[in-house]
Amino acid sequence: YFAQWMMFAVPLVLFTEILRAAMEASDQFAIANQIRYFPPISTLVMLVALTLTQRLTATTAILSYWLPLVPILTWMLLRSRRFFQIRLTQLGGATRQLLTYGLRAYGIDLITSVTTQFQQVLAVSLLSPSAMGLYAITYSLCQLLSIVQASFVTVLFPKAAARPKQEVVEMTGRAVRVSGLLAFAFALSLMIAAPLILNLLYGRAYLDAIPIFRILAIEMVLSGTSIVLSQAFMALDRPGVVTVMQSLSLSIAIPLIFWLTPRFGLEGLGFALLIATSIRLILVLACYPIVLKMRPPSLLFVRQDFEILKQKIFQRF
Repeated sequence: YFAQWMMFAVPLVLFTEILRAAMEASDQFAIANQIRYFPPISTLVMLVALTLTQRLTATTAILSYWLPLVPILTWMLLRSRRFFQIRLTQLGGATRQLLTYGLRAYGIDLITSVTTQFQQVLAVSLLSPSAMGLYAITYSLCQLLSIVQASFVTVLFPKAAARPKQEVVEMTGRAVRVSGLLAFAFALSLMIAAPLILNLLYGRAYLDAIPIFRILAIEMVLSGTSIVLSQAFMALDRPGVVTVMQSLSLSIAIPLIFWLTPRFGLEGLGFALLIATSIRLILVLACYPIVLKMRPPSLLFVRQDFEILKQKIFQRF
């Protein structure tokens, strides 16, 4: 019964996320980041206070997650008036446009979630318990690599949306080169330090995870590269193309996992994921001339990228 009443809090979450995206689109990333960390900090403070006063129950714990959203949303609305105005006009056209785009884009998140769950299910069924343990820890460690390129996606999509095609492709190319270089450097460092990291965190018994760790590190960088490249299709109102490519990648990964894992064990699973991700990256690059009628961005870091990166860094200081 209480859970049913708490469904009224769902619009608060959705509206908060929409305002955060609007702040990012308005180039107000400082405020957008504040929106990200204020709610969990507020929740933590409330949980600690409830614990100290011995009033921590299931109900009060749940409320500590939702109540902070009310003042935060109010504060966001007041801040947002400096950058844009919220008007309840042309709702019909806007609703149709957003629903049409959302239905085509929703498949991306759906396929991504299905892919992750499918990998875990297949790993459990095809690997021994010890190999599954190695896969679990290496997969979780490699998730650190996704932070670099995911942060570029957060900025790139709202900046590129609704801009001319040529400008979108140029922005995407610069983002994929810079983020790819940083992610590759991070991955290379982790691959070299893998023995030390695994021994320090888990002990010598987990050093057998080094080969799969290095394979998944490469796979994670290539996956992030394809995601960044896909933002051009998202920004140019072609999210369905990305959904199709994600689906094809999943359909390739499944038979590869069934074929390679029984033969080569843990490394076979890693290579199956690496091959499927590589094919998806090739498909993304191929869709630029086919769908957008433009050459795909170059993946090679050039001097101009370095100059822009240096300029952005010095602006912050």
